[in-house]
Amino acid sequence: MALADAACAGRRIPVNLSSHQAEGLPNLSMALLQLSYISVDPAMRDGGGLLAGYRGPHGCRLGLWIGPHSGRWSATPSRSDRDGLHIRAWSSDRADYALLSRGMDPERLDWLADIVAHMTLRGPGAEDERIAALRAIPGIGQPCDT
Repeated sequence: MALADAACAGRRIPVNLSSHQAEGLPNLSMALLQLSYISVDPAMRDGGGLLAGYRGPHGCRLGLWIGPHSGRWSATPSRSDRDGLHIRAWSSDRADYALLSRGMDPERLDWLADIVAHMTLRGPGAEDERIAALRAIPGIGQPCDT
């Protein structure tokens, strides 16, 4: 399934993964990342997973994978880099998550993973603090390698 950028701007999209109902994909527009595509993984049985793709204004690309809960990771994002792909993965009590990027500065990805994990683990929380943290993301580390 692919969605146009304009159709996705500012909207929350409900996602059904097995028995888990994700409340929506994170809005990362304050970090200058716009939702650009969604891909459902039909190869996995029992609900599979979902990959949401985000794009930055200068070609930066970021993927957010959401899959059925396995408890494989802790609640704190951990590095699982491999083959040039930067990966930060964590588990909530309902689902597993991973942020993936080839060109994003690892320090920037670490900060972003902490923010997104906080969003997935603790819900809405302090909106002003989240917005300030997301706005700081583009200034962290080096620009994306495209």
